[in-house]
Amino acid sequence: MYDVTCRESFENVAKWITETENYANEYMVLILIGNKVDLEEELSSKFTLLNQIRREVTYEEGIQFAEENNLLFLETSAKTGRNVKKIFKSVAENVLSMIEQGKIDPTDEVIHFNLLYC
Repeated sequence: MYDVTCRESFENVAKWITETENYANEYMVLILIGNKVDLEEELSSKFTLLNQIRREVTYEEGIQFAEENNLLFLETSAKTGRNVKKIFKSVAENVLSMIEQGKIDPTDEVIHFNLLYC
């Protein structure tokens, strides 16, 4: 997870992925989450804050990074709950698909869910 208003948190994602891959199995589900999109929405209604808090990572940058690294991707707001349930649904659907494809066997394999965060 990275903060859409903090470029540094986004720039650290590549390091977290590398570290995670060093300790995980090949079928681990990773989802990249851009959080705090509510701040952008607040800015639209309170333009006086515009100079104090700005989105530093665009949606397009997030989705491009996710595609290049074979990650699921969503933008969320923990504050408002936007897309929070969708995160878990997306991961569950991905795991179910791998079970149906025979890539993982839920009877003898531990399935790892990792949310990358800063």
